[in-house]
Amino acid sequence: MKRSIYWIVAVGWLAAGMGQAQTATPTPILLRANLAQTFAQTACPSNAPAGSLCLDVTAKGIVAGLGPVELRRLVRVKGAAFNPAQPTCVEGYTRGTLSVSKTDTLTFEGLGQVCLSTGIAGYHLVVTGGTGRYAGVVGGGAVTVPPPDSGSTGRELWDVLLYPAAGR
Repeated sequence: MKRSIYWIVAVGWLAAGMGQAQTATPTPILLRANLAQTFAQTACPSNAPAGSLCLDVTAKGIVAGLGPVELRRLVRVKGAAFNPAQPTCVEGYTRGTLSVSKTDTLTFEGLGQVCLSTGIAGYHLVVTGGTGRYAGVVGGGAVTVPPPDSGSTGRELWDVLLYPAAGR
């Protein structure tokens, strides 16, 4: 008899646990964008390594599912490592903000390669934070910068996967 009571209590306890609401896993957001960018050389931050070259990059575009976006990022390259006699790519670092609205932003940073002789670059990006509907988001992906259209304009291709915070 005692065993039956324990069995009934155990089954009831398990059934009660199964009936509890489970937190749904947020659906990842694919941020795929082709942004029009402008860039210009700028002073590097005071903490940049000696011999660094820096660019101020802004970009705009429309992203499916998000709407109009604006981007501002800083690019820092090891300019001292560039050898015009052997034009190879050098290490690059970027960080910035992608704004979907005044209150919805993503912050990011990434490492990659910048080819100074051709103007192409590629970065492995990590999303480091967000505000508004992107608060708590994590993610990452790639940013590719094809050869520029001119000495101050070009494109920037984003392929980034975002994981919203639980409950968003």
